[in-house]
Amino acid sequence: MESLLRQDIAFFDAPENASATLASNLSTSPAGLQELIGMNVVLLLIVVVNLASNFVLAMVYGWKLTLVIFFGAFPLIFGAGFYRIRLEMQFDQKVSAPFADSARFASEAVGAMRTVVSFTIEDSISADYDARLDRSLKKAIKFTLISMIWLALSESLQFLGMALAFWYAFHHLFRYND
Repeated sequence: MESLLRQDIAFFDAPENASATLASNLSTSPAGLQELIGMNVVLLLIVVVNLASNFVLAMVYGWKLTLVIFFGAFPLIFGAGFYRIRLEMQFDQKVSAPFADSARFASEAVGAMRTVVSFTIEDSISADYDARLDRSLKKAIKFTLISMIWLALSESLQFLGMALAFWYAFHHLFRYND
């Protein structure tokens, strides 16, 4: 906050640093920081403890299956989870950025309401705002569709890892001698 107050005047002239955009960022940044520090750190700790304990338990019970899963399925699942987190982090940036322009435009129009009313350009301002929202919505929908395809792929890799575990266990560990 303090660094924002100490910026030069030219900083605020840039379109991406409009007052409405900066106010929006100031209101969402603490929530994002709280989310990062709060449940995500606890969730990461839970995942690490579960992974370590499951690995030790699996090595004691069936070391061959553990090695197959650890070197065969785990890299796929880990990569998919990493990519999923990356998509979720990009989602907020890519989806909220197009809407920041329309929010800035609306804030400026409301701030200059007397001018808008005196020139009777409410309809053109409304039409321009609708067009900006439509462009933002199209960008958001396009990114959402693309990210959902990758999200579905990353989720399905977990099931692929489980299928590998079941296949290996059935064919190599639990063979019945006929």
